[in-house]
Amino acid sequence: MRQACDGIWTPGGALCLVFDWWVRNDDRNLTQLGGNPNLLWDTSRAQLVVIDHNAAFSMDFSATDFRRTHIFAAEWTGIVEDWIHRSHYQQRLANAYAMLEEALASCPPSWFWADFGVPAQFDPEAVRFALRRFDQPDFWDLAP
Repeated sequence: MRQACDGIWTPGGALCLVFDWWVRNDDRNLTQLGGNPNLLWDTSRAQLVVIDHNAAFSMDFSATDFRRTHIFAAEWTGIVEDWIHRSHYQQRLANAYAMLEEALASCPPSWFWADFGVPAQFDPEAVRFALRRFDQPDFWDLAP
C-alpha cells in the first residue's frame, strides 16, 4: 500500500492527516481491504490534491477508526514525536483558526439549508468548539 503512495507521504500526507484529525473527517481511508482515500495527484505540479470534505465535523467521528483506517495514519507518530514539525502544524492550525469567523461570515445563506425549508446539519458553534481543540495538549493524543 505504502509503495503506491511513495513520494506523497511527506509533507502532503502528514498535513492531510493533521487537517483531517482537526476537522474530524473520517472519510479518507485506505486499508488492505480497499477504501476511499478521496485524493488526486496533480502530475503537472507533482502534488497531492485533497478532495471531498463532506464528512468533516461528523457527529459519528470515531478516533479509533480514524487511527486505524486513515490513508496517512502511519505518519502520526512522526508528527507528534518531532516537536519542530508538531509546532509547525500547530502554527498552521492557529493561522487557519484565526480566519474562521471571516470564513463563516462569507458562507452563502444557501449553505445552511439542505433543501427548501430543511436546515443543514451544520452548527457553527460546534465547528468553533471542534477547531479550538488544536491548542489543547490532548489534541495530539491520537492513541493507537
